Amino acid sequence: TSLLSSAESKAEDPAIPLADATTGDIGELPPISDVIQVHDSGEEWIHKGRWLRYGRVVFSNKRSDADKRISWEFTERTTRVAKSGLDAVDVVGRIRYKAKERADEILLILNYRPPVHQMVIEFPAGLIDEGETTMEAALRELKEETGYVATASSNSSESPELFVDPWKSRENLALVMLDIDGDAPENQSPKQKLDDA
Repeated sequence: TSLLSSAESKAEDPAIPLADATTGDIGELPPISDVIQVHDSGEEWIHKGRWLRYGRVVFSNKRSDADKRISWEFTERTTRVAKSGLDAVDVVGRIRYKAKERADEILLILNYRPPVHQMVIEFPAGLIDEGETTMEAALRELKEETGYVATASSNSSESPELFVDPWKSRENLALVMLDIDGDAPENQSPKQKLDDA
């Protein structure tokens, strides 16, 4: 596997080895400043809305055509307040039962998403609020969006920063794994308590 060094990949572009073919070890990538030059015009913000702002950055690829300037459009959330530098959490909730004959379940939700005008199957998710840790946000969002209650435990885990769609957005999140006690009284008749969008 290799990582092409160009934003617009071409066959003649040099490739940066991403992993050793025999061991799978990931090598050290060169500093981004060795590959990409962001020009003096820097970032330009074109539009700002309630949730997102839309901008453009101009850069060159030093490894292919350093004189060719590439203008790249992208979006960024306007809502990031977390000291962690994260926008949001996605919650992978595993409902576990004591009865051996009942299998664990992964909790998913249906959400209407206006850009695609469809109901979409998703993990429960949401923005991290001011002063919240990633885990606190995950527990809150799980309860709001599904009604289920979980607690942080030794089985809970958080991913490092993940980019949702880095070709067009700076949006990032952490994936949080939580166990939900399916036998607990508070989880017998869960009810959503959603905020207004």
